[in-house]
Amino acid sequence: MRITAMHPEHQFCFIVDRPFSKKGLFPEICGDAVLLVDPYSVDAIADAMQVVSFDDGLRQALVVREQKQKKLFSWEKTAGLLWQAVERAFP
Repeated sequence: MRITAMHPEHQFCFIVDRPFSKKGLFPEICGDAVLLVDPYSVDAIADAMQVVSFDDGLRQALVVREQKQKKLFSWEKTAGLLWQAVERAFP
């Protein structure tokens, strides 16, 4: 396991097997579908890795949350928002 540095949208199918950094964009994108840890705390990382490895109930809860969270993001939605911004910028 590792703290991921990959974009969360690309990681959703692997999200429950590792902790994510509570820095940057991860809390906003991942929501409560992941364990968020201080990326500079070895103890916090180790604790989260152990919990997610051995707590089957938590892991299953994270899978359910992941399914809900990933519905908030799609390339189609992103493209639509980008196109709306372009249309506002160049009427």
